Amino acid sequence: MSILIPPVVSVKQGEVALLMVVRCCQETAVTAAEREKLAWLAANLPHQLNNPLQIIMGALEVYNKFQPFADDSPLKLAHDAAHRLGNVVWNVTQFVQASDAMEVPYV
Repeated sequence: MSILIPPVVSVKQGEVALLMVVRCCQETAVTAAEREKLAWLAANLPHQLNNPLQIIMGALEVYNKFQPFADDSPLKLAHDAAHRLGNVVWNVTQFVQASDAMEVPYV
């Protein structure tokens, strides 16, 4: 990112130009910090969701083996919801891994 600073004619204009540069640097630092937080969240959220999700899915599948779910059973709905959440976790994990491989430079 480049900042175009007009030629400084007076001290007041110099102060304004300096403030513009400082403000731009602060915004860039905030944006970088926000990106870092988002990257941490994207990397850790699937892991934190996957552990309890696997326990729930495993328990529901074992139960279903011995007592098959009816189509309108709350357990069937829970199993389907857990499966959809598992797909979301998988997709986020794949996205994070692909993003890490790309090494996109920060602007």
